[in-house]
Amino acid sequence: MSTSGPVWSVALFGAGAPRTAVLAPDPAVRRDVLRAIAALLAEAGIGIGQVGGFAVDVGPGAFIGLRGGLATVRALAWAHARPVCAVSAIDAYASMARGGSEIGVVIAVAARAASCVVAWVPERGPPQPAETVARAELEGWRARVGTASCRAIAGPGFAADPTLARILGLPAGLPYVGAGGPDAVTVAQIARAAPEQLWAPAQQAAPIYGGSAT
Repeated sequence: MSTSGPVWSVALFGAGAPRTAVLAPDPAVRRDVLRAIAALLAEAGIGIGQVGGFAVDVGPGAFIGLRGGLATVRALAWAHARPVCAVSAIDAYASMARGGSEIGVVIAVAARAASCVVAWVPERGPPQPAETVARAELEGWRARVGTASCRAIAGPGFAADPTLARILGLPAGLPYVGAGGPDAVTVAQIARAAPEQLWAPAQQAAPIYGGSAT
């Protein structure tokens, strides 16, 4: 499940292709992840007790979405004694943008009036932790982390502020993914490849609401 971005999504993995449900923001409609999960299970012809584990995007991202998504997954996992794999939204964005290639990626989780939540994914190695950076310090952040090898951008922050890529000194026309947030299929794929020790009891899954301050 992924609920840290503007668009929420749920995926069910089993035999065959994954089944997915996308819940786009709509002021007139309450987004009901439990109903979406129930619909996917019914489509697959199985019950919730037959699910072996739960993967959830833990952010950084929006407070309301993260709180609701984590509460849902924790409750289901606890009720059925199933493990949970907490997946960083930064890892999900990186996977979506890279598509299996080793390229540098700048991620903007949020773009606010005074600050942005950004992260750098180098060509090789794991993504760096997200940081909350004052807008006036974005050029300094770029110089410090070294984004010269950036070949793609990701995250809803770039959609919220179309000038952000220019402020960060990034080339025009870079491939862009994740405007709606991480997708649940990517979150599940990361979890399925994760070592067993990253699957833990439900109560250990904790949200990341923003990046570390700089």
